[in-house]
Amino acid sequence: MKQYGLRAMSEQSEILRACREWRISARSDHPRIYFTRDEIPGLKAKAEKCKWIYDRLMNRCDGFLKSPIERLSCFDDLYNAAKNFMIDLCVVYVLTDDERYAEKIRWIIQRFMEFDSWILHEHRYPPASSRMIDLAAAEVSFSFAVAYDCLYDYLSQSERRAIENAIDSRAIKPFLYAVRNRSEWWIKPEQASSNWRSVICGDVGSAACALAENLEDAKTCIEEALSGVISVLDCGGIDGGWSEGIGYWGYGIGRAVHFADIIKRASDGMVNLFAHPYLRVTGNFGLYCETPDGGSFNFSDCRYEPPNAWLMARLAREYRNPYWQWCAERNMQGRILELLYYDPSLKSRAPLNLNPSMHFKGIDVAVLRSGWSRRDTFVGFKSGSTATHHPQLDINSFIICAYGRRLVEDLGLWSYAHASGFFWTWGPRWDFDANSTLGHNTILVDGEGQRYGSQYYGRIVRFSTSKCYDYLVSEGHRAYGELLDRFVRFLVFLKPNLIVIVDDLRSSRERRFEWLLHYSGRLVELNDELRVINDTASLDVLPLKPAETDDLVIGKVERVSIYNAEVGRVRHINRYLSISPLHKKSKYQFVIAMYTHPSSPSYSRKWTAEISKCTDESISLKGRIDGYDYMIKFNLAAEDVTVNID
Repeated sequence: MKQYGLRAMSEQSEILRACREWRISARSDHPRIYFTRDEIPGLKAKAEKCKWIYDRLMNRCDGFLKSPIERLSCFDDLYNAAKNFMIDLCVVYVLTDDERYAEKIRWIIQRFMEFDSWILHEHRYPPASSRMIDLAAAEVSFSFAVAYDCLYDYLSQSERRAIENAIDSRAIKPFLYAVRNRSEWWIKPEQASSNWRSVICGDVGSAACALAENLEDAKTCIEEALSGVISVLDCGGIDGGWSEGIGYWGYGIGRAVHFADIIKRASDGMVNLFAHPYLRVTGNFGLYCETPDGGSFNFSDCRYEPPNAWLMARLAREYRNPYWQWCAERNMQGRILELLYYDPSLKSRAPLNLNPSMHFKGIDVAVLRSGWSRRDTFVGFKSGSTATHHPQLDINSFIICAYGRRLVEDLGLWSYAHASGFFWTWGPRWDFDANSTLGHNTILVDGEGQRYGSQYYGRIVRFSTSKCYDYLVSEGHRAYGELLDRFVRFLVFLKPNLIVIVDDLRSSRERRFEWLLHYSGRLVELNDELRVINDTASLDVLPLKPAETDDLVIGKVERVSIYNAEVGRVRHINRYLSISPLHKKSKYQFVIAMYTHPSSPSYSRKWTAEISKCTDESISLKGRIDGYDYMIKFNLAAEDVTVNID
């Protein structure tokens, strides 16, 4: 990830200086974290105006009221059941004055108090956990702070005192111990890009803001939390990207923005973390990574879900960005932070006048689109480092969506299994297909994939976008260690439907090169043509090299992984198409053309693509598509592309 320059360093220093100079007032008014008592009528009016958010919120909370979570016997189960509802119930109680919500929160608090440790089982390790803090402890502590704030008059004095003591002993003191002694992995300097740091610092700092007048170390805690969050933001891509992927961006950067909102309110605007340059641009990461079908380019350990709507809403509100507001409005899930952060006075605007394609240079991830509608074609491309948090060995991999469906997929997130080595990057992590090269749309060499480490990486060396076509060139051989001397992937997107990939491979000795395509839907062979069909969308797959007249091996593979995970016994499937020359080669070029189109029983291929020239120095491709002729020249030596359209 890229670091920010001198101007950014000055802004970050100014934020920290403002925090040191901020004098916390001895106020005892509640609520105040998200709103004051005087602001409650306005919030109720907003709920009426934004019923499309509020009604979903109420349905979620009313459903949760019926859940018997008080019977859960272990901390992990209670945490997982309650973590997405505690804050929502607290604010809904303020909006409705319905004591059922307050009583549910009271029961949850009492249950959490019964546990000696708020550390998740998989995060516990020697020494004793009383001086440890993890994501769960930080999140529960902040939820307690919101309950204290919103239910202040409902709770008894003894209950409030118990909450204060719990936050101090379970969060504030362990946090300060970890920071002062560098006793936890997430506080080490080299771990600044982990979501752990932003979540723990953000939530503990927010809890300290909420109860500042009653916590002895509140100001010190807030300053350390702010410093920790800034160090995370400093690791963000210069253009807003995040190497942990869109899901952990929504979580880790989401909690950083949440803290920014709380400390800005608490300090009456004096401490403005929104001045950080990363936050000014990072909304584009959510905007561009959302796929047309409502999912996302889910590289790293991320689910196929849209970007965090409340994060997009808060960023849109702060920077008055109508495109980010458009993204937020499309993806509301009925969460309280969506209602709190959404500004209905900011008119959203579809990003039709923005270039639909973007290269996030800070993390070497590219997004190529034919447009912004639900049926447009979307290509996501992943290069960059393997040595990130939640890494996958996915250099030079890609996904494709079109006509409202996924066609080429990233396996994304498989079930976490700490005890089975899911996070042990020295070896066992790569036995899970979703994490390894075997689970991505890239190259295998002698059946082996990429390596993990700072010396193993890819790099997008060219990226060009225009109205009619986009292309990129990415070097990936370094990710394979000694297996490859050269792996340059060329990707050309002739909008709106044709994607051509050329891979130029070279090794010091003869090896078996294997080209992988993980399809979503069904893979069928019709009239000697390969086609992926997923409901309303289809993808023609035309291997030009190796061609059907060459000696080649085509495999349709389905692997099933069954293992014990945190959620129990799980079963995950890895299905892919494999294409390779029959014999081992020391150098080889793959040429694969793919075409997206609506599914139809009467469809017959009208587009054409053929290789007109192929040497070690260049490959030329010509064909006809959608009524026009095209010529693409891949200059392998110069790692460049020329496109001509007639």
